[in-house]
Amino acid sequence: MEGVVVKASAVIEDNAVILPNSVVHHDSVIGKNTLMGAGVLIAGHVHVGRNCYIGSGSRIKDHLTIGAESLIGMGSNVVKNVEERTTVIGNPAKPIA
Repeated sequence: MEGVVVKASAVIEDNAVILPNSVVHHDSVIGKNTLMGAGVLIAGHVHVGRNCYIGSGSRIKDHLTIGAESLIGMGSNVVKNVEERTTVIGNPAKPIA
């Protein structure tokens, strides 16, 4: 999409969708069937598992893992690893009960 930046050595797997004005930094992996909303920033060395949803305006700190089938709420700032099938929201992002 328009305005998307994918830096060196980043990997975007099959059927991943990245909406406008998002950035995927170096050495990061975006898993299969993942949807990234508009204006998302993925820092370096991040691994996003398959079938994830990353809400618009979210930020993910470097060297983190987002487990498969997880959901990151819109505008969240992720500063810790996210387990598989977990929904996190907020600043800093925390799991919802």
